[in-house]
Parts: sequence; C-alpha cells; structure tokens
Amino acid sequence: MLADPCPNCSSPLFRLRSGEVKCVSCNAIISPVVDERKSETISSGTALQDLEKRVLTLLSQYGKRLEAADGEEAERLLGHVEVCLSILWKIRDLIKSSGTRGAT
Repeated sequence: MLADPCPNCSSPLFRLRSGEVKCVSCNAIISPVVDERKSETISSGTALQDLEKRVLTLLSQYGKRLEAADGEEAERLLGHVEVCLSILWKIRDLIKSSGTRGAT
C-alpha cells in the first residue's frame, strides 16, 4: 500500500508486482509499468512531461465535474484538485531543476 491516495476517488493505492500502481476501489492504473532493465532508455524529462499532461487532464476532468457538483461532492472534488495541484507543482519543480521544458 502506498502513502498517496487515488487522485480519482481517494482510495488507497497499491503497487503491484508488475510495477503498476492501481487503485483498489476504482481500479484506475495510476502509473505505467516500467521495465527496470530498460529504464535507462526512458528519459526522466519525457516521463515528467507525460505525467504532467496526465495531471493536467485530471484537473480538467475535475473542473468539468465541479460545474455540476454541490455540497459533499464539490468538497471531495476540490480535495482531488488540491492533490493534483500539489503533484503538478512538484513535477514542474523537477522539470525546472532538470532543465527539461514541460507542458504549460
């Protein structure tokens, strides 16, 4: 079990033996499987840019759902937005420190 909650439903995340990070509640796959033997061929900049795009997509989806949400649902969605923004800031800090240009 991982410390971070699922960005979709806030349920616990688990890292499977295959390397996938999966939500136990909504079955979302949070990160792709990376073969450690081939990891040196994957640039960290590209991985960060891909992750940044995924987080931006999630933020967009939450924004659309917030338009129709009220009460507890809106509060829950805003919690997800907060987590996504925190992750996005960390990704952008990493991109900036590595000198890799990310999506804006």
